Amino acid sequence: MNRKHDVVALTVADPAERSLPALGVMNLEDAETGREAVVDTGDRAFRKSFSRRREKENEERLKFFKSIDLDHVDLATDRDNIVPLIGFFKERMRHFR
Repeated sequence: MNRKHDVVALTVADPAERSLPALGVMNLEDAETGREAVVDTGDRAFRKSFSRRREKENEERLKFFKSIDLDHVDLATDRDNIVPLIGFFKERMRHFR
């Protein structure tokens, strides 16, 4: 895809989505599917499993980007993203000269 077009994937992560706080029993809804589940966030094993799944999803996304030779920038909601963006595009300018 990026051979015809100049495409860059921007991944915006929210630290709150990486791990669950220990708040006890909660009803969670998947925003994409609407599926609901009752979970015990106080269960350390459940929280650890949740974090591992999130890490695996991130690894799979990075593997996919690499497989299609797609540049990407990881951004986060808890920090200033200007510096990583400027650095990325400066590096691209050097690479494409």
